[in-house]
Amino acid sequence: MFDSIKKALTTSLSFGGTTQDGSVCGIDIGSGSIKVVQLKQERGKIILETYGALSLAPLMNEPIGKPARLAEAETVKAITQVLQEARVTAKNFIVSLQSNAILVFVVTLPRAGSENLDTIIPNEARKYIPVPLTEVSLDWFIIPEKETYDQEEVAQSPNIDVLVVAVRNETLQNYQSTLSLASIPKPTFEIETFATMRATLNREIAPVLIIDVGTAYTSIVIVEYGVIRIFHVTNRGSAFVTESIMRSLSVSFEKAEEIKFNVLKYPEAQPIIDASHEYLVSEIKRVLIEYEREHRRIVSKIILSGGGSSVSGFGPFVAQKTGLEVVFADPFSKVEAPEFMRPLLQASGPTFTVATGLALKNFLSF
Repeated sequence: MFDSIKKALTTSLSFGGTTQDGSVCGIDIGSGSIKVVQLKQERGKIILETYGALSLAPLMNEPIGKPARLAEAETVKAITQVLQEARVTAKNFIVSLQSNAILVFVVTLPRAGSENLDTIIPNEARKYIPVPLTEVSLDWFIIPEKETYDQEEVAQSPNIDVLVVAVRNETLQNYQSTLSLASIPKPTFEIETFATMRATLNREIAPVLIIDVGTAYTSIVIVEYGVIRIFHVTNRGSAFVTESIMRSLSVSFEKAEEIKFNVLKYPEAQPIIDASHEYLVSEIKRVLIEYEREHRRIVSKIILSGGGSSVSGFGPFVAQKTGLEVVFADPFSKVEAPEFMRPLLQASGPTFTVATGLALKNFLSF
């Protein structure tokens, strides 16, 4: 079953062509920075060739850590700069589509009508999409039947679940225009959530909650058998924590950004940081409750990714509030790299989860 899901995920739900043999570069264009990871395959091993990141806020004369809304020319400049500084040589590029720019949902339909999905799905999508369907690109696939954990045979359900993804055509056109100007004429696009799944999952059977904390927003996704069951995005990211520290301690944004990653030096900030995470944790718990009520499954663990997940005390705070095991994403564990770099790669792993997952697309079937 897992293989069929992997096939579905790699043949659908991405926009663009398939990369050719050779080095592959994943480009994660986030709200606070652009991250790149270049990989190649050699003798059956996936090798890390280079990686790098560029903060975007300074391009707007703002301090690092603030969300950035760049004009196209500035975005082109940023992409070009990070590729040059990281010494990227790949000709094949896979670029992330931000989770807050897309819509993912599951619809339940009668099995009897499944041969007419080309007509049914657009009709169902109108219930979820607030703009005319002519303005979006839709993709979908039927989620395979779930296996029971004890492998008992169960009667075939009269219904099917279909995973649907919607992306605004304007969004795709803007990406294509920007990347073309940055001398990346034929990129493959993939939704960042799928890249995160590829970089973090290891054939887990039990449901897993993945939390990707960015600068401006956080995505909360529950995955079961390699398939998204719940997809939720909240407009609160790590910049909110910085602003809370700034107001509470009457310090500059730059100083607050330093403090939130170093509470051993500034222990008075930990209660402020924890309080600023209360809303996010309440969203996490709400998603958990919704999933457990609808699917009658218990989430086995939480995986934290994104640079904002490294804020001091966030992991233990989430573990305490949810009662679940919490681990940090370690995407570089899936690639070969010099052993002396392992501590640095593990520490920076959450930040480069999406970029690594994108680059892995050409080498892993999931």
